Amino acid sequence: MRAVPVPPEPRPLPSIGVDPLAQAESESPPAAASAAGRTVRDFTRRLIITDVAVVAATTLTGLLLAHGPEASFDAPLTTIAGATIALWLMMLWALATRDVTVLGVGAEEYRRIFVSGLMVFALLATAGFLLNVDTSRVILIAAVPTATLALMLGRKVNRTRLGMRVERGFILHRVLLLASPHHAHAVTAQLERQGSAGYRVLETVMVTGEPPEPEWVARLAATLGADTAVVALDTLADRTWTSRLRWVVESQGCALLLTPSMAELITPRSRVAPAEGLPLVRVLSPRLSRPARVAKRALDVVISLVLLLVCAVPMLLIALWIRHDSAGPAVFRQPRAGLDGRTFLCWKFRTMNDGSDVMRTQLREEAALDGAIFKLADDPRVTRVGRLLRRYSLDELPQLLMVLSGEMSLVGPRPHPLDDVERYDDTARRRLTVKPGMTGLWQVSGRSDLDWDEGVLLDLHYVENWSLALDLVLLARTVSAVLRGTGSY
Repeated sequence: MRAVPVPPEPRPLPSIGVDPLAQAESESPPAAASAAGRTVRDFTRRLIITDVAVVAATTLTGLLLAHGPEASFDAPLTTIAGATIALWLMMLWALATRDVTVLGVGAEEYRRIFVSGLMVFALLATAGFLLNVDTSRVILIAAVPTATLALMLGRKVNRTRLGMRVERGFILHRVLLLASPHHAHAVTAQLERQGSAGYRVLETVMVTGEPPEPEWVARLAATLGADTAVVALDTLADRTWTSRLRWVVESQGCALLLTPSMAELITPRSRVAPAEGLPLVRVLSPRLSRPARVAKRALDVVISLVLLLVCAVPMLLIALWIRHDSAGPAVFRQPRAGLDGRTFLCWKFRTMNDGSDVMRTQLREEAALDGAIFKLADDPRVTRVGRLLRRYSLDELPQLLMVLSGEMSLVGPRPHPLDDVERYDDTARRRLTVKPGMTGLWQVSGRSDLDWDEGVLLDLHYVENWSLALDLVLLARTVSAVLRGTGSY
């Protein structure tokens, strides 16, 4: 698979005498960045070991107290112990209690551990009631509160050790600062005052005019080995700049912190949260967590498999109908852009005359349509059967195979042909950060009747606000949109 071409090189920064990107690229890669990364990974690994030890010890101790030291762990007890330990560790992972952004400072780390304890308590109480298991009550009364306190104590011990390392000069967060001249000194002082947080400003870019292109900032952060970008600027003419900056820096695992006044420039699709211990706000990434990705993938597999079984005979009849109506294969295959711009072969029932792709360029030039995608309400290439299939989206049914294989999802932005994707701007390219889908917010809100800009905004709203509940709502709305048959051509 090949990647879709990236945007052209960003313009150089005009308001700085010496380009820090060129200077940084001429120097050797920062060894401290890789050393800091290894140290953080080692610290996280110690937290995992501590969490496993605490949860296992408290769970097994609770069972021993319930049954006495002479009791052997038979199969039911072993199952209960293993399930409790696995459930708790999964909750600690799902709530990101070891995320680097909450380590070392503030109460967020402790809050997440406390919430994980509440969730384990609720799930075990429900399971004990439904299964009438007396042993679970002992774990609820003794093990859960004890383990929660022990986990917090373990984090306190590890936090103290981390603070001692920071005081000796260890850098936990390597910062690239973009600031107006009158903000730079104050923000640097604020970061350095939070000694236990481990912030160190590697480079300060003084911005006196328009800010640099987001791609330029991301390249500089990567070259310096920075894991945090802090922005303290005055008013911006381009109100989308902060969102575009987050889109590019988050792709390389770099956090974005803004001054509170700049948070007003964040679009409604973005979320902000206080940065622990700092007079800054953290722009939160909408990236799907691992549990969310697992849930979405499970939904895709189950529903696509059921639909393939139900639609197998209708799909065969549609294929025979297409072959009878016009010359050519029943299924049309076309390279399209998937997740992160990777190319995959998308299948559809053929709705146009065979070989119609050769007319695409000519028709696009004649139509002079706005936006990146090319669609005509009265496309001369569409067959008689094809118009009916398109009206009710029956031509999309072969894509259930793409969903089952993992190339697509049931819900997501529609995949576009590669010549359309090459016309994307930076905003539209954001659609490629999730798997393409058979249906999406654009499709249930008007389909092809919406113009390009409206459709892109709807797709970006989905990308920034995904949830399993939203997927289920869009699937339900898809049924209504397909039965109406409006807006599709």
